[in-house]
Amino acid sequence: MKLRIYRVLILAWLSVLILPEPGVGGPDERAITGIVVDPANVPINGAVVELLQVRSGNDDRVVLTANTDVAGVFRLKPPASRYKTKVKISAAGFLVTTVSVPKLRGMSKADLGKIRLGVSCSTPGVICDELRP
Repeated sequence: MKLRIYRVLILAWLSVLILPEPGVGGPDERAITGIVVDPANVPINGAVVELLQVRSGNDDRVVLTANTDVAGVFRLKPPASRYKTKVKISAAGFLVTTVSVPKLRGMSKADLGKIRLGVSCSTPGVICDELRP
């Protein structure tokens, strides 16, 4: 009887050591990542990154929202979806930019690389002294 209890306790202890903590991603988690930069290739801290499900017409639905860190990096953990998805990025003083996301299959990842935001000349406090061709 005592041997059985010890076995159960040892197995429980081993499972705690082996299994990851809830919320901590393992190597098989779905992810969309990228780096948001300005035209001079400087990371943008605090940019808002929204994962959108592309629906018919202009009825896109926001699924997830994240902010970039000081290095301009964002990471989204999308749920499985039958819809096409895209990422919409906005930051004060910059143009809103949208990037299509490749279809994720199973537990795959999509690295969108560097996403460069253009400067917005219509934002209060931003002065643009050059015209674009």
